[in-house]
Amino acid sequence: MSDFIEAILLACGIPTVISAFLMYYIKGRMTQKWKQDMEDYKAKIQSSLDTKLEDYKSYIQRDLAINLRRDMYIKELAVRQLDAIQEMWSVFECASLSGRPGNMIRILGGKPEVDFEIVRQFLDSFNKAFSAKSGLYISKESRVKLYAFRDFIKEEVYPLAGKSKFISKSQVDSFKSLRRDARISLRKDVGSDDLTVSREEYGVH
Repeated sequence: MSDFIEAILLACGIPTVISAFLMYYIKGRMTQKWKQDMEDYKAKIQSSLDTKLEDYKSYIQRDLAINLRRDMYIKELAVRQLDAIQEMWSVFECASLSGRPGNMIRILGGKPEVDFEIVRQFLDSFNKAFSAKSGLYISKESRVKLYAFRDFIKEEVYPLAGKSKFISKSQVDSFKSLRRDARISLRKDVGSDDLTVSREEYGVH
């Protein structure tokens, strides 16, 4: 570019000294402009980088905040589910067949005898647990198993009140099978189904 300008000056008959001075001046101005352009370009690049960096920092902060809230929610949900399962597990305490007082069914002398007052208390406790907050945190699989056991007690056992205090062997077998399924499902909900389970838990006597 400077060579082209110098050729024009010489073609116009401008003396060499003046031409040299003009070229020095033009080159200086061009150098200054180039430097200024470079400074402006660097400033724009830096500004753009700063903006993008701030945007990225904001994105990371928002993402971390969202992840933190999600983790807190998951932990809170896990705690509530565990509380619900523990509450429902305690409702099943009277479903043991150990023969001790306080159970719905006691096998004494080979005969399965029903305590209908305990049965009524079980049904009340079961319904209250599900009507309260606990019902929100029980898994679908466990709800199906739990209600299958509850419905058996409600439809097959409790209607015998005032008629007979004994139930058949097949009813006892159904009781044990449905109770086992319900309790093992609760164990799966908390990840403890692989723990050693008592013989009574699986209905083995």
